[in-house]
Amino acid sequence: MSELNKSVVRRFYDEVAGGGDLGLIDQLLAPDYIERAEFPGIRPGREGVRQFFTLMHRAFAEFSMDVDTLVAEGDLVAAQLTTSGVHVGEFLGVPPSYQRVSVPTMDVVRLRDGIVVEHWSVTDTGLLLRQMQVLGAPA
Repeated sequence: MSELNKSVVRRFYDEVAGGGDLGLIDQLLAPDYIERAEFPGIRPGREGVRQFFTLMHRAFAEFSMDVDTLVAEGDLVAAQLTTSGVHVGEFLGVPPSYQRVSVPTMDVVRLRDGIVVEHWSVTDTGLLLRQMQVLGAPA
């Protein structure tokens, strides 16, 4: 089951997050999907995931979430990712900086019968804002 779960999670990052195939969301995420990493202005559930990745692809050209490491145990998959793109559209009220950004992200995904049912995430938002030229270098 661990290998199946890892393949589902990898497919999500490759085809939905990076590839922009939002039609796969209803196939890969359960109807009762729970998002534990809330994002400002984004609805909960599968519709929120669709809304989030629409926003990301508008704000960042060449948007991707590249899998660096996947570890599975039981019904959980932990993903170490590199989230990247070029800031070409407004994001969090910040006008385009046209800067390439690349930030580490850690996700934990829970699956049931090969379908994603829950997601937690931590991204280095401070680094993202520095790369978008909103914040200066850390002291």
